[in-house]
Amino acid sequence: MAHFGPKTCHYGTSKLAFRAPARTIGRDYIAFLGGSQTFAGTITAPYPNLVEEELGVPCINLATDNGGLEAIMRDSFVSETSKAAHHIVLELTSPATISNRYYMVDPQDNTRISSFSARFLQMCKGVALDNVTAVDMLPAALPHSIRLALEAEIRTAWAARTHLFLRFAARPATLLFLGDSEDLALMGQSALMQLASAGYTMLQIRPRRGAGGAIDTAGHQEISRRLLPVLHGSGFAATLPANQSFAVNSGTAVKRSATRP
Repeated sequence: MAHFGPKTCHYGTSKLAFRAPARTIGRDYIAFLGGSQTFAGTITAPYPNLVEEELGVPCINLATDNGGLEAIMRDSFVSETSKAAHHIVLELTSPATISNRYYMVDPQDNTRISSFSARFLQMCKGVALDNVTAVDMLPAALPHSIRLALEAEIRTAWAARTHLFLRFAARPATLLFLGDSEDLALMGQSALMQLASAGYTMLQIRPRRGAGGAIDTAGHQEISRRLLPVLHGSGFAATLPANQSFAVNSGTAVKRSATRP
């Protein structure tokens, strides 16, 4: 069968598959982290490539197909490369793709559930979970009360792990949300405001999508255009207009980021 996606490569001891060709990672680069939308398997030039062309700064695409924060934090190469970057652009993938007290996700394909906790199975006595193998299948299998408990757990785990990673990386970061309103609600307004108040630039974009819901070429061009004002300038610090405010539900969410220490 013909393969129409991009070729992949590996770095060091990492088990994750990244977009090829492999890059020489030197100094003063921007690390792009995330999942399928940043990996962009059907796109010839995803937005990290476009940003590099405009800025003239190495932009290393460390996103993985069906990956996310779980894959980033479990992979020592990605974590350490992020820590050494001049700036991080982190695609905020679905909070459901992070392991929590109720289930564990696959360390490479974060959309797959690898196991349920004994605590969750006890809560779900009488609920058929044998065929639930993906995070997006789980809510529909649960009664309303357990689904609400699961959402609260996912929200708590996502906020904690996001803060943990950003504190570990200790780099100026732009948090990029490309998902839908359901994922945004799952993250929670309070958690998003806490990230903004911590000094991270937040940018919400709803780019054009093609068949299957994947962001198309025009959508990646739009993301690049929106990112450039944030990344352009000395030290890649945010250079946003003074009258641009943070508003999570407006379609654009921004706050000036900290400069590199």
